[in-house]
Amino acid sequence: MGLFDIFHKKPKAAASEFRYEAENLIFTWDKEPENVEEITKPMIEAYKKNLNNIAEEIFKEAKDIFGVQSVEQLVEKLGRPTIDAENGTISYCEHTMDDVHIIDVEFADDGFSKIQFVSIDG
Repeated sequence: MGLFDIFHKKPKAAASEFRYEAENLIFTWDKEPENVEEITKPMIEAYKKNLNNIAEEIFKEAKDIFGVQSVEQLVEKLGRPTIDAENGTISYCEHTMDDVHIIDVEFADDGFSKIQFVSIDG
């Protein structure tokens, strides 16, 4: 393994973290929940329904940092999210706006309709 491999590896889930992937979304919990498919099905639908609202909140912070011109352009560049259902966060580590920043969104409900905070770290 060379230096390129070390610095460009995707982070792995923690050994005790449960990870579930469905419909191009990643869900994580500390431990595997019972009936994970039943839990995630309404969350998947809610995410799809509220993606533009989520993107509008991100756009307020991201337009100057990334130079995106519209919410629609941002949606195209967000990539696959990781949703931490226990801690109420959506993380965009695979976005295509740059390879430095991570976008985190804190939400207050499983329907993703109450966005509390957006942060862009990098």
